[in-house]
Amino acid sequence: MKIFKYLLLLFLLFAIALTVFIATQPSSFEISASQTVKGNKKVVFGFVNDLNTWQKWFTPLQNTTTQNYSADSSAIEWNITEKLNIKKEQLVHYDSINCTINEYDFKGKTTFIFTKKNDTETIVTWRINGVSDNKLKFKAFLKGGFQSLFGGKMKQSLKNLNTVLHSTFFKYEISNDGFVTKTNATYIAITDTISFDGFDKAKEKNIATLTQIGKQHRLTFNNSPFVIFKTWNMATKTTIFKTCLPITPVNDSLTKIVNAQQLTGGLSLKTTLKGSYTYREEAWNTAFKAIEASNYKENKKGEYIEVYKTADAKIPANTTTEIYIPVYFETPKTVKNATTTNNDSIAAEPQVKIRRDTVKRNFSTTEIEAKIANDSL
Repeated sequence: MKIFKYLLLLFLLFAIALTVFIATQPSSFEISASQTVKGNKKVVFGFVNDLNTWQKWFTPLQNTTTQNYSADSSAIEWNITEKLNIKKEQLVHYDSINCTINEYDFKGKTTFIFTKKNDTETIVTWRINGVSDNKLKFKAFLKGGFQSLFGGKMKQSLKNLNTVLHSTFFKYEISNDGFVTKTNATYIAITDTISFDGFDKAKEKNIATLTQIGKQHRLTFNNSPFVIFKTWNMATKTTIFKTCLPITPVNDSLTKIVNAQQLTGGLSLKTTLKGSYTYREEAWNTAFKAIEASNYKENKKGEYIEVYKTADAKIPANTTTEIYIPVYFETPKTVKNATTTNNDSIAAEPQVKIRRDTVKRNFSTTEIEAKIANDSL
């Protein structure tokens, strides 16, 4: 009995000593985690800076719902067992984001630092500086420190971030959809000569201008914007192209005022890119290879077209672009499992799908340019 009392006394003394030891430890702490993620600094910074995206990758928020979670441009609030929040305090564009954090057991500051690794990857360093209560200090002691207590969740959140960035910006699919006959169309257009690098910006500006012209003259747009490439000059690294908006045919006088033009239908290979415009080059190359493997030949006198079916700036993986390369039929050939894409399609080649999950370079100097450089399209 005495031995039991002594053991109990020793246990109580040890518990008191441990409690005093833990209570006298510093309340402040600093922890960090780092992860290389897909995307350049601008893309990654913009994604993390949008607090509406945090629910997709920040571990504590992944089980929240619209009933217990809200976010805007400056703060996140969630309430599972008690009300918690993160508020944006300061940022240096493309370099760092500072926030205050009010978690269950501590209050502090959290900082994200973005460092360029290369043109397609960024190192994200995440630091948390906090002040804990005795309960949290006890948890940290049992876990081996604050780094062990929170570090795993921070690393998992950064891994989640990388996964979400990939599915949002870099996932894509290219499919050859067969040989189709494009129908005639009426359109208004702006013709431009621009450097390869300036193409996307010029195209978007032209679409905005054409949209205003359409509104001014009460035109009815009846399909998606598209571009007709006229030349692709490797020597000067420039392209001549027409940005077009299809419209419902109008009377002769209005046709002259808005300079409405006609697209003549013809046989083309249709290729679809679902994903960022970054992969446009690979989509064109895929289309050219499909033609080479068929009984069709490129019709150099036809029109090479990109149609912009959908555009999603926030989730580029949802963007859809259609490519049409003019062709003519050379020699009959029996093809098994041929498919058609619509009532006007000419069945000739089996559908081919190519999937990729890796980052590719921008639309620039490759097969497409070698094939159509300096040619009138």
